[in-house]
Amino acid sequence: MGAKFTFSPLLHQQHPVLPVVMLLTGVAPLLYNGYTEAVQLAGFFLAGTGGLLAWFGYRDRGFNAVNQGPFWMGLLFLAWLALGLLWSVEVNGTVNEILRTALYLAIFWQVGSTFGREEVDKIITIIVFTATMVALVGLLEYLFLRAGRIHATFINPNPLGIYLAMVVLIGLGRYWQQGGRLLGAALVINGVALLLSYSRGSVLAFSGGLIISLWLVGREGLAGRLRSLAGLFLATILLAKIINLIAPWTQQIGRAESILHALVRPESFMESSVEGRLAFWWAAGRMFLERPWTGFGGGSFHDVYFSFYEGGRWYSRYVHNHYLQLLAETGLPGLAIFLALLGTLLIPFWRRRRRGPLPPILAATGGAMLAFLLHIFVDFSWDIPAVTLLFWLMAACSQLMLTSNGQMAGGWSGLRVSQAAVGERRLKGYRALAYLLSFFLLGSSLLLGAAYFYAHQGDLAAARNNREVALKNWRLAARLTPWNDTYHARLGSALATAPAGTAAFREGGRELQRAMELSPYDYNHASQLAFYEQKAGHREAAGQLFQKAVTLGGYVPSLYFDLGNFYVEAGQKELAGEIWSKGLIQAGYALAMAPSPLHREKVLQTIRALRLNLARYYEEQGWYGMAVDQLRQVLAIYPGDPIAIKRLGAYREKGLLQDP
Repeated sequence: MGAKFTFSPLLHQQHPVLPVVMLLTGVAPLLYNGYTEAVQLAGFFLAGTGGLLAWFGYRDRGFNAVNQGPFWMGLLFLAWLALGLLWSVEVNGTVNEILRTALYLAIFWQVGSTFGREEVDKIITIIVFTATMVALVGLLEYLFLRAGRIHATFINPNPLGIYLAMVVLIGLGRYWQQGGRLLGAALVINGVALLLSYSRGSVLAFSGGLIISLWLVGREGLAGRLRSLAGLFLATILLAKIINLIAPWTQQIGRAESILHALVRPESFMESSVEGRLAFWWAAGRMFLERPWTGFGGGSFHDVYFSFYEGGRWYSRYVHNHYLQLLAETGLPGLAIFLALLGTLLIPFWRRRRRGPLPPILAATGGAMLAFLLHIFVDFSWDIPAVTLLFWLMAACSQLMLTSNGQMAGGWSGLRVSQAAVGERRLKGYRALAYLLSFFLLGSSLLLGAAYFYAHQGDLAAARNNREVALKNWRLAARLTPWNDTYHARLGSALATAPAGTAAFREGGRELQRAMELSPYDYNHASQLAFYEQKAGHREAAGQLFQKAVTLGGYVPSLYFDLGNFYVEAGQKELAGEIWSKGLIQAGYALAMAPSPLHREKVLQTIRALRLNLARYYEEQGWYGMAVDQLRQVLAIYPGDPIAIKRLGAYREKGLLQDP
């Protein structure tokens, strides 16, 4: 018999860390799956709080004896990210990557070092329950809003798909060990939602994870597991077919529409395709070749992308291949450390399987982890914290079960719990670093939260036209987080509205320059600094910055509009006409990729402005037919546009316009 898996005696009392992990697990799929800064700060705070509770509750009592390899490799990867601050071209983005990585490691340590069978049981219950609620929202979305790709509470169908795929695999492991009609029903609901996400990558990753799960669990009892799997599959297909048939009728009811719109996030993402992914991968490859050993810094791809892409309409914040993204952002060392980290998580499954079959829940957990790692070959799910948090939770739970060395007790979890504390056998440095990591998260969340609060107060004051209060709050935000380029840019753009030559105006220039230094590939910073230099009378510097903004901004049409206006002011009208024409071409890409109706309207307004300017330019050149064509194009977008109507009327009075 192998060594038994031992837990701290305190685990048989109320667990102090469990409520924090349960809250993160339950809320993350609802809120923590996008880019909202306030929600991410709350996640950092909760993870740090969990470490604080672990410190007070366990420092004198002992911890579980689990594999430390993943934690040490994770710390090494974290250190490489931190070192990347020296050369990062997106410092604030790199800081955010550091904090997210620290969060995952902190949760991994807290769960692996302090949880027992009961806590793992509760966490998996919460995971399945939460996913089922999310899946139900997705099914209602399909039934009452639109019969298309669902994304429920997620910002994109693909992360939703792999999230559900992982949960279904974990649920299958539990179902194979304990059965249960409610669990079976939950698996069917999640399976239907997975299918309706129409995420091909998620379905393929699920298939790969399922095959690995069946291999890990061994041949004994395989026939029964395959029968249960077939039954669940048939029930899933049947329910999906029923939902598909009744959806046209239920969508006419409309009573739940207002509630569902508050839960789901329609049209909140950019569609991609194989062609788009190839464009992202190509740009990432070129970035890697430019900086093979350092990369551009964690979280920098979205800013650097347009400087390396080959044109066209495709854009994404992420590479849609996390391994390539790591090459582009952290270089070869970053990818090597990351792969070593994954090895410390996966190799123990292989070693354990060589000794014999794994318990179903452990095998399914391994399959779920592998499914996620397969999915990040073709999508950006690693960059959705709710999905990656689930991966790290399962990684921590799997380390607990693997450390048990096969000594399985009754019940679904397969963990044998004893009363022996093992804290004295653990390295003091391991605990100290884990504590520091949690305290780092807690302190960072408080610091960033204070900066966010002041920035938000500044925005509110600006909305009330209270300039002095707004400037005061923005200054505080920038001082608290001097690496945050957006705070410097916000403060600088406000100060730059002061009269040229004043102290406030010069301060605005310094703030805008600082923002540009912190994020030199951000086209917004280049554009704002260009307007500042233009107002300061530095025409040459302004022209270079306007041109740089166009280069960095890809197909953002407003940048072409601004550069053309600069050329007009400089007396270079031919260049202005040329750049406005190019802007219209790029605007077509921007319109096709607009992620929301609001963004689409902004692009249409810019197209209108570009066409009106071109019409004026053509008129000055005597090319009235081309001018008329531009004005009619404006009316095709906005039929009652007063400027276009007035100019066409003037042409008609002069006999320059022949009515059809």
